[in-house]
Amino acid sequence: MNDNKLATVLVLCWAILLAFAALQFPNTQWQSSILSFLPSQEDQLEHQILQKNPTHQHIRLVLRNGTVEEYKSFAQELRDTTNGVDWLNPEREFADLQDTYRAYSGAFISDAQSKQLNGREFDVLIENAWRLLSAPTPIVVSNFTQDPLLLTETAVRARSNPYAGYNVYGFEIADLPPEWMLLGIIAADGLDRTLAQNISTAVQRLEEKTQTQNENFQVLRSGVVFHTAEAATQAEKEINLFGALSLLGVITLMWVCFGRLKPLAVSLGVLFFALTSGFAAVIAVFTEVHLIALVFSTTLIGIAVDYTIHGILAAGFGKGAFQRMLPHLRLGMLTTLLGYLAISLLPFALFQQVAVFIAVGLVAAYAAVHFGLVKFAGHDSFEPRNHVRMLANNYVRQWAKIPSKAIYIVLAFMALVVVLGITQIQFNDDVRKLTRSSSGLLQQELEVQKIGAAHSEAGQKWLLQEGDDLEAMLQEQETLRGTLRTLEYVYDWQMLADQLPSKERQQAALHLQGEFWESESGQHYLNQLGLLKPETSYLMGLEDLTEWQQQLLSEQEDGTYVSFIQLHADLGDAELADLNLPNSIRWFNPLDDAENALSHLRHQLYLWIVIALFVTFLMLMWKRSLSVAFTGILYLAFVLVAALSLSQWFNLYLTVFHLVAAILVLSLAIDYLIFFSAPLEPSYVQLAVAMSAITSLLAFGVLTMSTTPAIAGFGITVLFGILLGSLLAPLFTRMRPKF
Repeated sequence: MNDNKLATVLVLCWAILLAFAALQFPNTQWQSSILSFLPSQEDQLEHQILQKNPTHQHIRLVLRNGTVEEYKSFAQELRDTTNGVDWLNPEREFADLQDTYRAYSGAFISDAQSKQLNGREFDVLIENAWRLLSAPTPIVVSNFTQDPLLLTETAVRARSNPYAGYNVYGFEIADLPPEWMLLGIIAADGLDRTLAQNISTAVQRLEEKTQTQNENFQVLRSGVVFHTAEAATQAEKEINLFGALSLLGVITLMWVCFGRLKPLAVSLGVLFFALTSGFAAVIAVFTEVHLIALVFSTTLIGIAVDYTIHGILAAGFGKGAFQRMLPHLRLGMLTTLLGYLAISLLPFALFQQVAVFIAVGLVAAYAAVHFGLVKFAGHDSFEPRNHVRMLANNYVRQWAKIPSKAIYIVLAFMALVVVLGITQIQFNDDVRKLTRSSSGLLQQELEVQKIGAAHSEAGQKWLLQEGDDLEAMLQEQETLRGTLRTLEYVYDWQMLADQLPSKERQQAALHLQGEFWESESGQHYLNQLGLLKPETSYLMGLEDLTEWQQQLLSEQEDGTYVSFIQLHADLGDAELADLNLPNSIRWFNPLDDAENALSHLRHQLYLWIVIALFVTFLMLMWKRSLSVAFTGILYLAFVLVAALSLSQWFNLYLTVFHLVAAILVLSLAIDYLIFFSAPLEPSYVQLAVAMSAITSLLAFGVLTMSTTPAIAGFGITVLFGILLGSLLAPLFTRMRPKF
């Protein structure tokens, strides 16, 4: 197949890819939080639960500095305008709870009451019942004929309520001045970008609307959705800004170097072909696309223009020079593709999307250069300006003038940096280092969390319980609750067993009460009230709980149950051992799990970098010489270690994103090495690599302006790597074969 036919086939494939992506686009889901694309946990249960984590779905809003009427108006309009959110109606919720407890009065009692019945402390129970009956406060929970001792009423009243009151809209957390808290739960994941932005926009619009009447009115926000919305908005801004800056830099560079429209037009054409191919490939392959992946992918602008520059400069020297350049460009493309192939194999969806975008874009860029620019070979319009060519020649000559002894000193210095740098480089796998919300939103989050928290100083911990028998799970929770009560460092907890006693416990409670009614004290108490002995055989079940009560339980596709247990506690390693958890209950910390996954990922990357260096060494021995192979590996190791060391000094810490950036630096440095050690015209190579490095610096340099630490760190590492790699690459002109 000749080049014309092959070019036609490639254009046809491109058109088909675009058409398929256009069909997929309406069904594409967009994400914006890095945490939603953390490496997959080895424990698939925890990975599934992470997507259904109740903390991802909860929304809490605190209304301040307003009137009750303003709060009512805000809450009602918010309910009317936020689809996909179930806003809690505390008044209705408590009414439903009262109906449930009234229907099962006597079956729901506290541990203390159970202990009193067991210990036959009947006088204490009777005295408490008479106190409630004589009090002006109405009996709202217990069915008096079913539960004459008012055990359920007492148990429910004993629960702490941090709020002053409640209404149909929310909780009244303060009276003077009035403050309300609105609670909501979303049907989807809080990391869903579209839903998060819709909710955040609605809250912002209503806050601003209310502030037109009362400038002091304030809404404090808490919930994953608000962090997701903020990240999405920032990512969209950065995609547009970084893309525009990179494109502007490329246009400026092409005009400065060539001063003609044709090279600029060719560059933009190749760039359009590469970008559309990469974007279409991501849409076609992935059903969920991360906006931050697209931010990373704007770097394709710099890399794709590299290929165009090599093609344009070689074409300016004639068709023969262009044909001699192609094998080296192809070899450089293959090394870059290998780097992105390694990235695509990582268990990190964000990196996989970046790898697919850029890999497909690079192939498209190479194809456009190979089959498009050959037609312009020998065109005068593709020759660079004289002063640009002279700068490149002068830089190459300066390297040629350096004495061999000085070169050996440079190599020894590079080796020393590699050895010392490896011992000093340290990585931090804390996922919180990867992303950062605005200080204002974080402050609101902290304020809302403190409101109503009886022990805000205590850390929030989660336990995860799995089982196929709900009754057995409730019994285990009741046993755990007994242990928690004896531990002074556990301040509070929430578990399903607090809302739904096990059937065994309910039956035991009714049995103990039956013994009381048969006793002399019980008979006397019933006679005083003029009541008959209660006969209750009904037991409360899961179906009797409200939807909000069931938030701590999740039924899996295989019919098993997963229950969350929330603790407020100061727990260290010694305290963890005291809990003596059963096999079905374990600690659930998504952050710790993600950090372990990132650590595993980092060690994988170490191995891949070592393998890449070894393969490169073999390739250089085969294609170049043994001396080039040894010097090349030292050069590559120095660029990697120096770039990471400078990034660590600049950022104070390194993350897995810096290491992924190092893989990209490695592939770019190998490109420079290949071209400078190739039997090509030195001034062409220097000019091409210099222009390529500048475009790459522009593309990756703009990433350093990102407000997301992971993106900024990635950009800084690549920036240092390109700078060092391009400045030192002319070293290999002294080792290349004669041109």
